[in-house]
Amino acid sequence: MTNSSDIEYEEGLGGLGSPFTRLFMPNVTAMLSYYKINGGFNESLSPTMSFINLWNAADKRKDVSILCCGQWKNPITGVVTIFSSQTSQSVTMKYVTAVNSQDDSRANWKVIRYADVLLLYAEALNENGKTTQAMTPLNLVRTRAGMPTYAGLTQDQARDNIALERRFELCFEGHRWFDLVRTGKALAACAPVGMKDYMTVFPIPLSQVRVMNNSTIFPQNPGYN
Repeated sequence: MTNSSDIEYEEGLGGLGSPFTRLFMPNVTAMLSYYKINGGFNESLSPTMSFINLWNAADKRKDVSILCCGQWKNPITGVVTIFSSQTSQSVTMKYVTAVNSQDDSRANWKVIRYADVLLLYAEALNENGKTTQAMTPLNLVRTRAGMPTYAGLTQDQARDNIALERRFELCFEGHRWFDLVRTGKALAACAPVGMKDYMTVFPIPLSQVRVMNNSTIFPQNPGYN
């Protein structure tokens, strides 16, 4: 289940590395030194506590996906560093790796993985009333993560657990928004952070609207005028 299609990056080949390791690093000197990040940092895509609290401590994916909460343990020395209150208290770990020079990381961007296909297959089976059959691809993903398998779920229970499994398995890989839109849950999930009902679609780029320059023939999407 490690098979995947990636946007490939490689270090040491004159600008073919990725910036992801730096982009997701917190402002923590000990971590920056350990991973050889010798420049800026962005603290992007920090996991929220609501998401962190969903994880089972026994899930093998947890420690390679997120770092929580407000401290980091050096893998070699065992020394624990407490984060300053001025920096992010959680970290996306999927793209963190040692680098030899700034923005030249070998961390790839995942486009599609076997686990993604399995979970989509499970979702399709369940939505077609084949909930028992849907447990097979779902449980393949669960077993790999060291988690108990599911059995005897109703269709609604399976739907919720498949969606949750996608959150754990595919976190920080660019799938969550599209999962929410596809299942009609985007507004409920994002309204607390300012989302409006029209935001499930993006605005048409203004440069394209101006090609026609006639809102009767080619109108902007609702809400973006």
